[in-house]
Amino acid sequence: MQPKEMGSPVTEQQRQAAWEAAHRPETTGEELARISSAYPEFAAAIAAHPNAVSQLPAAQPDAAQPCAAQSQAAYTNAAAPAGFSATAPGHTAKLNVFGIVALSILAVHAIWGAFMPIVVTRAALDFGLDSSHLSLLVGAINLVWIVVAGSFALVGALKKDAPRMRWTAISSLVVCALSLLSLIASLFVGLLAPLFY
Repeated sequence: MQPKEMGSPVTEQQRQAAWEAAHRPETTGEELARISSAYPEFAAAIAAHPNAVSQLPAAQPDAAQPCAAQSQAAYTNAAAPAGFSATAPGHTAKLNVFGIVALSILAVHAIWGAFMPIVVTRAALDFGLDSSHLSLLVGAINLVWIVVAGSFALVGALKKDAPRMRWTAISSLVVCALSLLSLIASLFVGLLAPLFY
């Protein structure tokens, strides 16, 4: 693990790699020292690493053993900095499938919105719908999209055991909430419209 050079930007990938190295049991004391120099914010995790106390005098084995045990416990429970996963290296965090599905549904809905006027107008001509029924049909279709996507988004946002791409569930939930408010407002304005004619 090479320390960051002075003046060179540090990418999130480099910081994540350094964080994972600080949690690997096989990382040597020299590597930990370089990581500590490059990333002072990792000091707590590095200090808790078992190899960080490997320089204890050999004449004190009884003292070294409890210190190493305490260090191992602290190393296991060390908190990750903001934006980093505390998952041990080699164990990939669970993917938030519900959030991805919700975001995909919203993306398909956005594409469907470009073709919906054509489909709805054709349905109105085929079934002889007037403007009020046409408006209700459009609202009902949009409501179904919102409910389905919102359901997946809500489940994904509540699944804290699946942190990978959990942002898709949270962002989808926000979009669905705003879309629902917009739909309710449009319905309310549509009911009041006859009062202005």
